[in-house]
Parts: sequence; structure tokens; C-alpha cells
Amino acid sequence: MNDQLAQHPPDIQRTYTRRPDVEERVRQLAALRPAEREREILMLCASIAPGQRYPAGILEVLVWAVRHGCRRVSKAHDEAAARLYAVSNLVLRAKVRKFGYSNVESERIVEETLTAVMEHLMLQDSKISFWECQFLRCLLYRFETISTKSQVRRSLSDATSLDAGSLPEVSDETMSVEDTAMLRTIMAGLTDEERLVLYLKCVEQLPEESSDASIDTIARRVGRTGRTVRNILTRIRERHIESEISQ
Repeated sequence: MNDQLAQHPPDIQRTYTRRPDVEERVRQLAALRPAEREREILMLCASIAPGQRYPAGILEVLVWAVRHGCRRVSKAHDEAAARLYAVSNLVLRAKVRKFGYSNVESERIVEETLTAVMEHLMLQDSKISFWECQFLRCLLYRFETISTKSQVRRSLSDATSLDAGSLPEVSDETMSVEDTAMLRTIMAGLTDEERLVLYLKCVEQLPEESSDASIDTIARRVGRTGRTVRNILTRIRERHIESEISQ
């Protein structure tokens, strides 16, 4: 793959190119002798103060520096990686606060994302060179992926722990006592995934899917399409009807 052009694996039709000023800066750095290049990279690092404004495109230049422009054992390499880590840490901690996770879960998600970011930075695989084109976008994409997996694990844990007597208390505004009793009975004969989908639908009352990425949905929680979620609910409904008829 051309180093100037990168493609995000989940979105094969969309390509990402470096900003013209970033591409020009990379070309300038690449033309320097190694010692001069590393001095320039150290100066770039010094211009970044995490939490404060810094020149647009500089993060992408530092990603290139870490992956290609510096010797792996050098002050410039370590400093560039450290600056990217510090910026990422602040961005992720600001983001995770909006999700309402517990302190322990927030810390785990942030650390898992930071680990993934640093692993990507140390790879010279051209398949992930899109990090050099859209660093913050890639950072947040990785965060959302890990965050979604965390939500799935949490929901699955909640759902699979439900037995005949452990459904949460519900008010008349959400489910009646009769509905709760019926839900307990139905869940007893479901698979883990079916139980999770039904739990999210009836107890957490999430929509099946939404075109708005900010809305939590059943499809997002279970990692399925909206159509698959509806098929699961249909199977559960048909199985329940058959059971009622046979009694």
C-alpha cells in the first residue's frame, strides 16, 4: 500500500490521505540526515503540551516519526511515543467520563485502549498506516470498539445471571407483575444470546437499532445487525406462542 494513502479495514470504500501540510512536513523530515531528523522531531515534541492547543497535523507527523522516522532506540523515538501517549490518555479520559462507567471499568477501558494504540504505533505494517492520516479519529474508533465490547460483556453478565427469581424489580410504568413472571418463564428456556436480547428489550428497553451512533441499541450491545436482533425476537415470540398453544 502506498505510504501516502491508507485504507481503514472496516470501511473498504473510504480512503484516508494525509493533510497536505502533514505530507510536506513528512517529506522534509525524511530528506534529513538521521541525526538532524531526530533533532527536528524532538523540537516537534517540545511544541506539544497535552491539554493545550497544539499545531494541527502534528500528531500525525509524530505517528510517522515513531513508526518510520526515528531509530527505535533513541530519545526522539521515546519522546514522540510519550507525547502521543499523553495526548491519547487525556482524550480517552475525557471521553470515558461521558459513558457513566464505574471507576474500575473506566480505568480498564482507557488502559486497554492505550495499550492497543501503543502496539499499533510500534508496528510498521502498511495495513494500519491510516493512523498516520487520522490519528485522533483512529484513537476514538479503537476506544468505541473496546467500549462496546465492555458493554456487551456487562450486559451478557447481567442477562446470563438471570434465573427464575432474579429479574430486577420493575414498576407498573415498565412491566406488570404478570409480565415479569412471564419473562422469567420465557428466559428459562433461552440461549445466552436470546436471553441477552430479550433482557435488553424488555428490562433495559433499548431500541433494536438506530441510525444515530450516539443512541445505545440492542444491535450495538450484542454486536449484531438490527435485522438479526429482530429475527431473534421473532424466534422467541414464535417459540412462546407454540408453547402456549401446546399447553
